[in-house]
Amino acid sequence: MKKYQMLLMALVHAILVLLIFGTAFTGIAQANNTSVIHYWDMDTLNTEGIPKDVVADLPMSKVGTPIYENAAYGEAYTGAGNYLKTVWSVQNYLKADVYNESTFKDTAMDFGTDSFSFSFWSYDDLEGEKGITAAFPDGDGRGPRVFDNLKSTTTGIQLGSNISGIFNYRTDDASGNSVLSNTTLSTISVTQDAWTHVVVNVNRTAGLAEVLFNAASQGTYDVSMLTGVVKPTQDLEIGVINAGGGTGNGAQNSGLDDLAFYNGLLSQDQIAGLAAGTLVPTDIVPFYGDINEDGSVNDIDLNLLQSSFEAAGTGGGSPTWNQNDLDLLLDNFGMTGLQSQSVPEPSSLALLGLAALAALVFRKRN
Repeated sequence: MKKYQMLLMALVHAILVLLIFGTAFTGIAQANNTSVIHYWDMDTLNTEGIPKDVVADLPMSKVGTPIYENAAYGEAYTGAGNYLKTVWSVQNYLKADVYNESTFKDTAMDFGTDSFSFSFWSYDDLEGEKGITAAFPDGDGRGPRVFDNLKSTTTGIQLGSNISGIFNYRTDDASGNSVLSNTTLSTISVTQDAWTHVVVNVNRTAGLAEVLFNAASQGTYDVSMLTGVVKPTQDLEIGVINAGGGTGNGAQNSGLDDLAFYNGLLSQDQIAGLAAGTLVPTDIVPFYGDINEDGSVNDIDLNLLQSSFEAAGTGGGSPTWNQNDLDLLLDNFGMTGLQSQSVPEPSSLALLGLAALAALVFRKRN
């Protein structure tokens, strides 16, 4: 038993060393356990020629004839590729199947009462002349209309801009509560005739939401009145809001790229990377090993994990190392999601190989 524990401890050390070195190489301190769950890069198309959700591969459809290009406004950032171009008074937009109305069952984007976030690149074509015919000027002065899975005043999320282009994000919960960002942040708007990177972090635990443009905070507002779950009540419409409420109201002259949703909050480092174009949404993955959640993996985490390992020893009350012990260790390692998987006890030969690898890592490190 002692030899077995020593070998496993060597494996744990090796994993943490690799994580530490990986963090040093990337220079990115990621928010613990936040993952991208939906992402449209506007370049990757499905078999029907419609931009694809490259993470969840949601069923997609389109209304009208959406335009995917990178000519009129240029790329949002170097290498960004195509964007979705929308036109005022013409509803050409995308639809993602996130709601099955026939069975009243949500199929995606059900955030419950958990924190969540989203990011995207936005181009506000105020003049209506950036590659768009003069027959379609920005007729009502509103800014970009980005997405909408909120049916009427039920529950869901919706993002658009009001008259004069004021940014306005709406969140409704299943308990009948509704929050508008522009009630507090009443003067912010994306830059006109230029690309702006936008992030919104909705922190349900703290009861605050924060809006960031190009990685700079535009302020926070209270969302503590949201007490119920946040989930769709219609399919996600991309590039329009209130699609049934009139074409002039629903669509605007604008560009949209790299629309992504996440199952947690984005860190400042992640936001900065996305805004600089050095990260893309698929780079946002769980950062295992940051046990004390201080944004990095270091010797403090190693010591905490070692203590957890020693305490886990016979967590199931058995004199041998078993699945219960592994579950305890994974939980302290920030990998709770793997506990449901049955992991067979490794062979002595495999453990010896892993221990040898750990020894080599430590020899090079020291």
